[in-house]
Amino acid sequence: MRVRLYAVGSPSQGPVLRFDRLPVLLECDPQVGLHEARSGQPGDFCLCEEHGHLYLKTLSRQQIPRVNEAAMLCGVIDPGDHLQVGEVEYLVSYERTGNSPAPASRFVIQPFS
Repeated sequence: MRVRLYAVGSPSQGPVLRFDRLPVLLECDPQVGLHEARSGQPGDFCLCEEHGHLYLKTLSRQQIPRVNEAAMLCGVIDPGDHLQVGEVEYLVSYERTGNSPAPASRFVIQPFS
């Protein structure tokens, strides 16, 4: 899975966080936002892939992320979601790589009777 987090809402062009390998541990700096955790550091968040979906796990209670304006300790993040950590907001984008099939749809289409 190839993940991109686009910083949004700043007057200048914000950074793009790129992760081509998962899982990845992230740290939060209130001034800068998210960045990859330094080697040996526990990290505040973990991004991982579970069953073809991007999954966010909060490892520290110091910074509770918000996804689409709702606090979330762990759960699935979809493309187009807004992830806010501290004062920085990110637009989530990812694409699946590899041979694994796409996950099943969450919707069922039923024919009219």
